[in-house]
Amino acid sequence: MRFDVAGTGRIAMVRVVKNGRILYAVDPVADSVSFEFVDPNGAPDGAYYYLDLVQADGEKAISSPVWVN
Repeated sequence: MRFDVAGTGRIAMVRVVKNGRILYAVDPVADSVSFEFVDPNGAPDGAYYYLDLVQADGEKAISSPVWVN
Protein backbone atom coordinates (compact mmCIF):
# COMPACT_ATOMS: atom_id res chain seq x y z
CA MET A 1 0.00 0.00 0.00
CA ARG A 2 1.20 3.49 -0.78
CA PHE A 3 0.10 6.50 1.24
CA ASP A 4 0.40 10.22 0.56
CA VAL A 5 -0.72 12.22 3.58
CA ALA A 6 -0.97 15.98 4.09
CA GLY A 7 -1.99 17.79 7.26
CA THR A 8 -3.07 21.36 7.91
CA GLY A 9 -0.03 21.63 10.18
CA ARG A 10 3.01 19.61 11.18
CA ILE A 11 2.22 15.88 11.41
CA ALA A 12 3.44 14.21 14.60
CA MET A 13 2.36 10.64 13.80
CA VAL A 14 0.63 8.56 11.15
CA ARG A 15 -0.51 5.04 12.01
CA VAL A 16 -1.64 2.25 9.69
CA VAL A 17 -4.48 0.37 11.40
CA LYS A 18 -5.80 -3.06 10.37
CA ASN A 19 -9.01 -4.39 11.88
CA GLY A 20 -8.65 -1.96 14.79
CA ARG A 21 -4.99 -2.81 15.59
CA ILE A 22 -2.00 -0.55 14.90
CA LEU A 23 0.37 -2.26 12.48
CA TYR A 24 2.82 0.48 11.66
CA ALA A 25 3.58 4.05 12.68
CA VAL A 26 5.72 6.79 11.21
CA ASP A 27 6.71 10.08 12.86
CA PRO A 28 7.46 12.43 9.96
CA VAL A 29 7.50 15.78 11.83
CA ALA A 30 6.56 17.50 8.56
CA ASP A 31 3.41 18.93 6.94
CA SER A 32 3.17 15.93 4.59
CA VAL A 33 4.55 12.42 4.24
CA SER A 34 4.57 9.65 1.64
CA PHE A 35 5.37 6.05 2.50
CA GLU A 36 4.75 2.46 1.49
CA PHE A 37 3.65 -0.36 3.76
CA VAL A 38 3.41 -4.09 3.10
CA ASP A 39 1.41 -6.12 5.60
CA PRO A 40 3.70 -9.07 6.39
CA ASN A 41 0.71 -11.17 7.48
CA GLY A 42 -1.38 -10.52 4.37
CA ALA A 43 -5.05 -9.67 4.54
CA PRO A 44 -7.80 -12.26 4.88
CA ASP A 45 -11.16 -11.55 3.20
CA GLY A 46 -13.03 -8.88 5.10
CA ALA A 47 -9.92 -7.21 6.56
CA TYR A 48 -9.96 -3.42 6.60
CA TYR A 49 -7.26 -0.77 6.86
CA TYR A 50 -7.32 2.94 7.68
CA LEU A 51 -4.92 5.73 8.60
CA ASP A 52 -4.93 7.55 11.92
CA LEU A 53 -3.09 10.90 11.81
CA VAL A 54 -2.18 13.16 14.73
CA GLN A 55 -0.75 16.63 14.18
CA ALA A 56 1.72 18.34 16.50
CA ASP A 57 -1.06 20.76 17.56
CA GLY A 58 -3.22 17.82 18.74
CA GLU A 59 -5.64 17.87 15.82
CA LYS A 60 -6.50 14.41 14.49
CA ALA A 61 -7.76 12.88 11.23
CA ILE A 62 -8.88 9.35 10.44
CA SER A 63 -9.23 8.10 6.87
CA SER A 64 -12.15 6.15 5.53
CA PRO A 65 -11.60 2.41 5.88
CA VAL A 66 -10.64 0.29 2.89
CA TRP A 67 -11.84 -3.32 2.89
CA VAL A 68 -9.92 -6.01 1.03
CA ASN A 69 -11.13 -9.33 -0.32
